[in-house]
Amino acid sequence: MANYNIMSQVTLSESDDERLYFLCKRVMDILLASVLLVILLPLLALIALAIILDSPGPILTTQERIGARRRIVDGRTVWDVHTFRVFKFRILSLTGSSRAPDDPRCLLAASPQITRVGRILCQTYLDELPQLLNVLNGTMSLVGPRPVPTYEAAEYQDWHRERLKALPGIVGLWQVTQPVRGSFDEQMQTDILYVRSRSLWLDIKILLLTIPALLIGRNHN
Repeated sequence: MANYNIMSQVTLSESDDERLYFLCKRVMDILLASVLLVILLPLLALIALAIILDSPGPILTTQERIGARRRIVDGRTVWDVHTFRVFKFRILSLTGSSRAPDDPRCLLAASPQITRVGRILCQTYLDELPQLLNVLNGTMSLVGPRPVPTYEAAEYQDWHRERLKALPGIVGLWQVTQPVRGSFDEQMQTDILYVRSRSLWLDIKILLLTIPALLIGRNHN
């Protein structure tokens, strides 16, 4: 794959229906993320306490990721590709690093740096719950292609970049429909399919499929 500058800007025209979709999607994100944070507050507090008791260090960490943000400029839609930081519960001991590395989840789970609580959080994906804060601040959505590390995005081929025409999500179409060991290009194709066919109903369907997808162990990286 060829390297190139991953920071870019794509200008598109949008129909009234598409603009209504993005408005409804943002409202749904804010409402559901807020409700989930309130409902999950006891669990979040329990996880935070477990992290504190298990090892010294911060409760939350951040990782740099590549994503896209949507803006309206002179009546046209602009998608800016940019770096931002995703929130996660800390899963590593400070003897290694206070920030979780960008290793694939299957490799990270076997790392000697991972804490006892961190291993449980990693295996159950509970370490990603703080990304609800990213949803509230607008850097992520509940549904969309997963944000990726900068080194991965820098290796994209031209056709891969279409997946960046969407706000990155906590869960995407790939995570609820595809097998754990699917190929990289299959993931790109599935994410691009979401970008081309996105709708409020598809977002709701993906959200409804998230829990059973986690229970049967589908990929959530």
